[in-house]
Amino acid sequence: MKTHIDEHTGREIHVFTDLQRGCIVDYFRLPRRLPDHRIIAFTAATSSSASLNARGTIASQPYNLLSSFKMQAEDWQLVLVDPDSGDTEALDLRFDLALKLRESDGRLWVVNGNKIQRIDLPDGDLQTVTTLPPDCPGNPVDITCDGRTLLLSHHEDDQPRLPAPDFCDADWFWNLIERPRSGVLYAFDIETQVATILQQTDGTMPMHVDSSPVDPTLIRYCWDGSAVYDQRVWAARTDGSRPPWKIRPQANGELVAHEFWWPDGELIAYKFQDRRNDPTVRECPYAEYSPCPTQLCLADRDGREVYCSDPVNMWHSHINVSPNCRYVSGEGSHDHLSVYVAAFDIGSTNIDFVPLATIHTPYLAFAGNCVNAGFSADSRWLIYNDTIDGTLQVCAVAVDL
Repeated sequence: MKTHIDEHTGREIHVFTDLQRGCIVDYFRLPRRLPDHRIIAFTAATSSSASLNARGTIASQPYNLLSSFKMQAEDWQLVLVDPDSGDTEALDLRFDLALKLRESDGRLWVVNGNKIQRIDLPDGDLQTVTTLPPDCPGNPVDITCDGRTLLLSHHEDDQPRLPAPDFCDADWFWNLIERPRSGVLYAFDIETQVATILQQTDGTMPMHVDSSPVDPTLIRYCWDGSAVYDQRVWAARTDGSRPPWKIRPQANGELVAHEFWWPDGELIAYKFQDRRNDPTVRECPYAEYSPCPTQLCLADRDGREVYCSDPVNMWHSHINVSPNCRYVSGEGSHDHLSVYVAAFDIGSTNIDFVPLATIHTPYLAFAGNCVNAGFSADSRWLIYNDTIDGTLQVCAVAVDL
């Protein structure tokens, strides 16, 4: 582990990894903490020519087109990072796709060919849970916290997508959002091998499927619409006993984005902008360039908003919460290249983000810069990705507000 003093904040930065091909922690909303407090990270496999570079791209593919946890392991290797000592351990583990890490006990579910398998990290062996039938109606995208129900998604989306430009490009955005597409979300019962249709969409597709960390019958997902003219967040019961319902029902012009589970699984957090009276939505659809203030909000599992902060001091690519719920983090944006932390109290609407560490990765409009900030299990460290000597590495700064 290397350390240095941040040039702007004066705080000590811990650089946990120094790998030639780079190393990253996963997308901000996905689980990454093991019971022994180590953090799961990814590096490009030794046999791969992939690298994690300073423009937030992986193997010359735009990072925002990947779901970093759900990557093919032929190109990736798991690395365990100890936030206190800085020690790292690379695991000899291969699979096609990682589905979900259960943080309570370190169980990781993966896809290998047509098999769903599980392994108890860090020292367990892969065990097959089920073999998918040849007529499986969709691709695995998640699994419930009890390992009983597999979430499958089927997309119809034939229009080729152009890479995201580096700047706010309204024409590119609306061509992407308004392209023809459809999708189906299924719940596949592993024991009975029965697939239940949860929702069919036309003009959007279900994405960001994220099962509850505590309730094995509850999932949350979103539509890939504009987030300002389309309802963003939805919830469903895996047995189909309740029609999908809206999480924080949106009026036309209200923007909801970057939703994630609160640690107890009882609340769903999201960012909010009220753009109902904003005449610039069509010409400036990117929320980080919007003239409207950003707020952090919480809804209960039935979708009712139960908390809305005062406007925060900038957009923030992503906002995250510590396991003890005492802090929230922010990732800045195009002209705020830092990771931030603020004290959080659900009884107060004030959130005062303080910069802790400078980010040296260029910010890409719409795509962000692969910071993926999240807290250690004891909430003492903010762990994030930053560019060190040309490649992305895993770094940390102490949370000492």
